[in-house]
Amino acid sequence: AVPATGSAASQGKNMKEMATKHKEAELKKLEHEGHKLTEKNVKFLAKVNEKGNLFFALDAKKISEILNKESVHIPSELILLENKIKEAGLHKIEVKVGEKKAHFNLEVVAE
Repeated sequence: AVPATGSAASQGKNMKEMATKHKEAELKKLEHEGHKLTEKNVKFLAKVNEKGNLFFALDAKKISEILNKESVHIPSELILLENKIKEAGLHKIEVKVGEKKAHFNLEVVAE
């Protein structure tokens, strides 16, 4: 450990400022991605049974992967789902970036 005096203290302050600037830049980038999503319609082909139920549920992680294929990079932690998606059809998905929220439509279509 280095005592927080002189140059060590200013170096620590500079590192905190850089971390803060990095977080702000990351938040702006995510807000831009969220803005690209606003009222966007995303289609996803999935295997379903005769009743329209999916063979696997879509969770936030899988939805994040689907969005990445659409060139929208949103981490799964920012995708707000009440329940996993288990049926084909149109689903309104909410994303929260900072204090802002965006919505998009995910249409699950039978293959």
